[in-house]
Formats: sequence, C-alpha cells, structure tokens
Amino acid sequence: MHVTHQGSQGPEEESKDETKRKVNMISSVVIHDSWVSGKTWNCTSEQFPIRSITKWIFEHVPFVMRWHRNLIMARFKADFEFLIFRESNKRLRDMAQKGLTSYIKAKAPEALWDKLTPRYPVGAKQIIVDPDYLSSFHRPNVLLEDTPIAALVENGVKLQNGEVVPVDAVVFATGYSLEPETLVIRGHKGKTIKEYFNEHGGLTAYLGCNFPGFPNLCYIIGPNAATGHASLLFDMEAQIQLAIQLAKPVLQNQVQSIEIKESVTDEYNKWLQDRIATSVWPAASDIYYYVDRTKNIAMFSGPATLFWWLARKPKWEEWEIKGGRAEEWKVQMQRWK
Repeated sequence: MHVTHQGSQGPEEESKDETKRKVNMISSVVIHDSWVSGKTWNCTSEQFPIRSITKWIFEHVPFVMRWHRNLIMARFKADFEFLIFRESNKRLRDMAQKGLTSYIKAKAPEALWDKLTPRYPVGAKQIIVDPDYLSSFHRPNVLLEDTPIAALVENGVKLQNGEVVPVDAVVFATGYSLEPETLVIRGHKGKTIKEYFNEHGGLTAYLGCNFPGFPNLCYIIGPNAATGHASLLFDMEAQIQLAIQLAKPVLQNQVQSIEIKESVTDEYNKWLQDRIATSVWPAASDIYYYVDRTKNIAMFSGPATLFWWLARKPKWEEWEIKGGRAEEWKVQMQRWK
C-alpha cells in the first residue's frame, strides 16, 4: 500500500498528464468525506478561453492588460462575495446556500445528495471551485465512504464498524500547516519567530507581512492574508508593493532598518480578530487554520480592496526607523505626506 500527502513535492513530481494516466488505470477509487476535512460547498468554474485577437491586443496595446486585470478584481462579484462571510447577512447566505445546494443536486447522484451536502453555513470553510468532483460519483468505479476511519492496516483502511476497505494507495488530503517551519530567524530582541508566535497564541503579523522585533523582514502570504473569496495573487501583489516601499530606503542606504511597532501590530490584530468573531468562520473552528478553536490565523475578514487599501502605502509613524540618515529621512517623508 502506497501512502502520500497532498503537500508532497520534489524533483520526482510527475506531470499532470502522467498523473491522469495513472488515475485512469485505477480500478476503483474510495473517497472518504468525514475524516478531518468533511463535506465542502462547491461552485462552478468561471474559466473561459482567451481568443487570439484578445491576446494580440494585450501584447501590443499599452495598458489594456492592466485595465483588464483591474476590472477582474473590481467586478461586482469578485469583491462583494465577502458579504456572505458576515454572520449578520443571513438572508444573503441563505440565498447562496440554496444556489450551492442546487448545484450539488444538479451534478451528483441523488442517492448521495445528503452525504455531500455540508452542515455548516456557506463561507465557514473554503468554497471549492468544482473540478468535476461531484460528477465523478456517477462513475461506476468511484465510491463515497463516510464511516469513520479506525486505522490503516496492511491491506487497506479499517473502518470503525470493523470493515476493511482494500486499497492500493492512500492520499492524505487533510489540510496544511500554516506555520513557516523553514523560517528560522532570530530577531534583534533575541527571540525566534516561532517564540514570537507562541507568545501571541499562534501565528501573528501585521498585514500578514511584517513582525515586530524582526526589522527588514517581509513575509509574503503570512498569517491572516487570505480573504477566502478573492484571488490570493491580488493579496500577494499588495504585500509585494508594501515590501518594495519598505526596502527602498534601506537599499538606498538612507536608513538601516525598518520595523513595524509592536503596539501597532497588537492593535491591528485585535481589530482583525474582532471582525473574524462576527463572521461565519467560527462556525467551523475545527479546521486547520484555527488555534485551539479560538484564533483564526489564516483569514482576513473583509474585501480584497480593503486589504489593498491598508497595504498600499506605509504610515511611517507606525514604523521604527533606525540607522543611516533616519531622522533626516523622516523629516523628508513628513514633507511629502
């Protein structure tokens, strides 16, 4: 029996075509929906092909591609979907849940509707863009199993009812560790970044990017940087623009270090966790991005444009700026403000 994890990567990683070929050779697939991650809400994909003429325009007409990119993020659906994450918007969430329930019934066999329908409110966990998962249950070699797992045994998976399901391979699709295990850094106060996280009850950052006590450190897609409804690439771009503005005076030898203040970080995270507490996410606090079912360390509660607005330009009074010509540089920044 072969065992692998969804996060496994390496030089031996095979191509998608090779993976698809091997999957098509499998005589049967058992999908277990109740161990850890459970049922999920699924929605249809909105992908569409880009025509050759459109590609030509993107390549040869200035600014068109950038405006197209901005329109994708600014369109109504992209950044107003965050409203379904607010606990107070029950009517809107009920409408979304009705639509997503209808999608399950349109794609999956009727006998599995109840097993596939989540019991948590829409938005409490990630809404999955359906990769034909639901329709795969119409295939004769795909079985949905929801009896709790007791153990892995030599010839398969043993369920709590005593039944052993024979399998050739097991894939652990059980979530991710959000803590940057490979980030071994000690700040100027003598603490490691892991010690800083432990002192604050889990991963903590300012705008998911900066940490007090760790000058000149910018971490892209750190704690609470994902909105849950919009493109993570947009959040990355906002953080990169912030990091560039922080790095520029250091690289130009105008200052030696720039560090977010601890009081600013604490105030920001209190504001953020208070917003999260009024969202639908606490309804699924058993998921991997909650610490002790109390602190959400992954999500940003609000529209992507709010995240961009907060990260678009540093408020220099919120930062510790030292070394070089720091005082002169601060005065210059105040004049330009």
